[in-house]
Amino acid sequence: MRRLALVLVLLAASAQAAPPKLIVVVSIDQFPSYYLERYANVIGEDGFKRLTREGTFFVNSAYPYANTFTGPGHASIGTGHTPAESGIVANNWYVWTQDGRMERVYCAQDDNAEPVPPIDDPKIRKDNSRSPLNLSAAGLGDRLQEKDRQSKVYSVSLKDRAAILMGGRKAWGAFWFDGRVKRFMTSTYYSHRLETLVAGFNKTLPARVKKEMYWDLDEKTKAAKVFDPEDLRKGVKSDKYGLGVEFRHPIRDLDALTYTPYGNDLVLDLARAIIRGEQLGADAHPDILFVSLSSTDYLGHAFGPDSWEAADSVVRTDRQLAKFFAELRKQFGGSVTVAVTADHGVQSIPVIAMRKSHTYADRVNMETPESQPRKDLEADAARRLGASAPLNLIRLFDEGAFYLDFSKLPGGVDAEQARRAYRDSARAMAGVADAFTSEQLAMPNPSPSAVERAVRNSFRRDRSGDVLVELKAGYIWDYDGLGTTHGQPVPDDQRVPVMLWGAGIVHGDEACAAGPASPLDLARTLGKLVGVDAGGKLSNDLACARTK
Repeated sequence: MRRLALVLVLLAASAQAAPPKLIVVVSIDQFPSYYLERYANVIGEDGFKRLTREGTFFVNSAYPYANTFTGPGHASIGTGHTPAESGIVANNWYVWTQDGRMERVYCAQDDNAEPVPPIDDPKIRKDNSRSPLNLSAAGLGDRLQEKDRQSKVYSVSLKDRAAILMGGRKAWGAFWFDGRVKRFMTSTYYSHRLETLVAGFNKTLPARVKKEMYWDLDEKTKAAKVFDPEDLRKGVKSDKYGLGVEFRHPIRDLDALTYTPYGNDLVLDLARAIIRGEQLGADAHPDILFVSLSSTDYLGHAFGPDSWEAADSVVRTDRQLAKFFAELRKQFGGSVTVAVTADHGVQSIPVIAMRKSHTYADRVNMETPESQPRKDLEADAARRLGASAPLNLIRLFDEGAFYLDFSKLPGGVDAEQARRAYRDSARAMAGVADAFTSEQLAMPNPSPSAVERAVRNSFRRDRSGDVLVELKAGYIWDYDGLGTTHGQPVPDDQRVPVMLWGAGIVHGDEACAAGPASPLDLARTLGKLVGVDAGGKLSNDLACARTK
């Protein structure tokens, strides 16, 4: 009997230690943790609550860096590296060319990669010339490929940068949607383009938009606690693709569909097709599938996180994922591991935030030289430099990054003096939490503030701006006076869920769930399950959630 008991224990331990056959990492674009708290009474039992009940939900998870945007977020999820390490410091940045121009670089840009299928229109072709060329860090999928070339790594999203940067440099394939050509794409960078599979899937897309199709408020959502004043809709929210700014929303084409929760079905159904067609999880070589749901971000920017639309998207996304998780469990049993997180959160539309919380919030417009805040800053910086008139040194502005034109400097003023003047002028602006020069960030600081530490984790000298400006909570960079955005080192932008469930994962106790965590930890933690070392300096193993 003792020998039999020992054999059973050893068999159990062996089974327990077996790696998952399939890892599925789901990123929900623009999904702050407070959604799960706010809408707990209207979401079901088989989606997020199932992961919390059967797996581990790290309730205090937050990004440790400032630039909470889609590109940096998905790079961090896929690689476990900060933007400073991965090189994906923003969605876009600027570099000097050899002929003295400043050229905008998109985070997933690769002019040598051609779109697949081919595109005739030059602009659309260029906009789909994509690859992880600008990604400097190895990802979880890359490390798995280095260990086992027969393991498959795929990634899918509506957004090219989400699919590409999560999938990593050695992914077999990454797929994204372009509304102008109404189809999912990939590029010649990838070895497995699944042209027949994707072409077949694309043929099904026109039928997704039904005649007289509407996005209506779900019955379950009606019980949500929502602060969405009727008088703060028109002129406050964005009307995208004829959807309007309040329910019911007419859906007239695929572009409009992607701005509703139904856009998630496009991505999840393609993910299902790839699982079937590529037989993911069907052999002894573990596979990884990255899935990013972008529609929550599209509609979140337009309607804001306090809207009925945001509440409905949470309810419907929960239901869509519950169905997906159930299918994974049915097909793979205990051999699938699921991680759910987000690339960033979001802040309220300022006028709604003020009425809701009775604290001041505002938009800061620095987009054009004619904007008043930019004029004021230029005048103040000129005064600090001893100039009698504005020098207008801000050559380019992009999401808090100032790129300066040093060719306009007056005699006796060097570049760092100019950077400091603009930094100090920015610090004096209403709504600014802090500002930093590139030279300042290039030098070590043994005791940075929390904001500076977050900025340093987002900074790379050859890509970041000359002056980096961070806003206070409640303030957002403004472009058209509508909707909202994210991108600051503030809790609403940084705090996102991290959930683990399935093979190799246990239900963590209260101390585990409340412990420190970030989406960067997923690469290292999931890597442990398949025997690879992934992640950067700030990527930790969430060991309390793993099977011992």
